[in-house]
Amino acid sequence: MDESLKYSSIFMCMIMLLPAFSYSQTLVSKASFYSTSDGMGTPSGACGYGDYGKDVNNGEVCTASRRIYRNGAGCGACYQVRCKNTALCSAEGTKVVVTDSADGQETDLILSFKAYAKLAKNPNLTPKLCGKGVVDIEYRRVSCGYGGNLMVKIHERSKYAEYLAIVVLNQGGATDIHVVEVYEEESQQWISMRKAYGAVWDLSSPPCGDLKVSADGQETDLILSFKAYAKLAKNPNLTPKLCGKGVVDIEYRRVSCGYGGNLMVKIHERSKYAEYLAIVVLNQGGATDIHVVEVYEEESQQWISMRKAYGAVWDLSSPPCGDLKVRFLTSTSVETKWVQSDKAVIPSQWKAGLTIETDIQLT
Repeated sequence: MDESLKYSSIFMCMIMLLPAFSYSQTLVSKASFYSTSDGMGTPSGACGYGDYGKDVNNGEVCTASRRIYRNGAGCGACYQVRCKNTALCSAEGTKVVVTDSADGQETDLILSFKAYAKLAKNPNLTPKLCGKGVVDIEYRRVSCGYGGNLMVKIHERSKYAEYLAIVVLNQGGATDIHVVEVYEEESQQWISMRKAYGAVWDLSSPPCGDLKVSADGQETDLILSFKAYAKLAKNPNLTPKLCGKGVVDIEYRRVSCGYGGNLMVKIHERSKYAEYLAIVVLNQGGATDIHVVEVYEEESQQWISMRKAYGAVWDLSSPPCGDLKVRFLTSTSVETKWVQSDKAVIPSQWKAGLTIETDIQLT
């Protein structure tokens, strides 16, 4: 069976956000290049693309620094790169796709040879440009312009009925993907996949059978508690008549909850020390969405994504030992950003029921 069709009945939801880099924002840095037998990319890049990472964009790809890679959120991003050496380099430069991650000599981008050669004014100047090794550049994020649709590839390590891993391809370059979910018909819930690494998302024991999306009933966006619904009435005497209608037309807008308190993290009661950690995020603020929660592993010096189990609950099997710093990827109507603080720390000897108050305030 074609790998692209094995899970064709699974409906997926992907949360896509505009990245921190503005498309009109031009950044200054340095770039270098790496060599392969054909001058193109490598199939073993940190984004997990495989051969796609070698051939995409005709092999004009790049390895990105940690600040661009952003724990894999930067995979698939496209950048227009221009060398600042006017004697050797063209004015238009080249467009590259992020397929790997590494830090070089003060470089943000390490280009494939094919991409690096495109920086030169003409092919005759390529040897001189390569001789420099590292060049000053300007770059900005742009749309990749593939002209095709988003694709999902079943990763070769997937094992039917036990383990599902996918790679997201043709992302487009101008959009970050922060959450991937599959819909389980039996429980009628969206289940978050775990971000394994790069552009690879996985899920143990994926749902079986056809998975369909169910629609909301009666075209309602909100189902209020009785106490909240009663408050819509002009006065308490009119509450019975309002309740008798069952469904009413409304206008609504999103506002800040105005809690006046700090963001809190509660260890869920189903957590089991050293084996399974689940947290509930409280006092979120109302006007801010939380899309990603990560904990910091000191030993590997890496941020590890927690899985969105359901609602405001995030979990992680076999959590790292020691104190765990926590950070949150948040968005409002104005901006998307990571928030963290010295007080957003889960202590090493955590236990179920513990509540940690941070000094983070979200509107």
